[in-house]
Amino acid sequence: MKTSQIVNLVVSEAGGYDNLGYTRKDAYNYVDKERKEQISEGDAATALAYLQAKCSVDEHFVIELKKDDDDRLINILWANSVFSLIMHALENCWHSMLLTKGTFTRCLS
Repeated sequence: MKTSQIVNLVVSEAGGYDNLGYTRKDAYNYVDKERKEQISEGDAATALAYLQAKCSVDEHFVIELKKDDDDRLINILWANSVFSLIMHALENCWHSMLLTKGTFTRCLS
């Protein structure tokens, strides 16, 4: 749910901004703060699990991971089946011009 939707719902339930007891900016800040507190170290694992699940239902889904020397995740590049099929079709023409630093790998093993 978007922050604006959350704030609008609270405002609606209160009967308007005047009945909130705090400013609109306070409401946005509170929602953003709560979201940031929900983010934890497990987010990378959650993202990887989600992407791996996508691989199991879409044989053309691809993932590229970049890790540092300590095996910490730096970047995740993913492509859905449409992009993957387009890249495969263009691979012989100009794939190397688009992806000069690394290649796509099929789903994680």
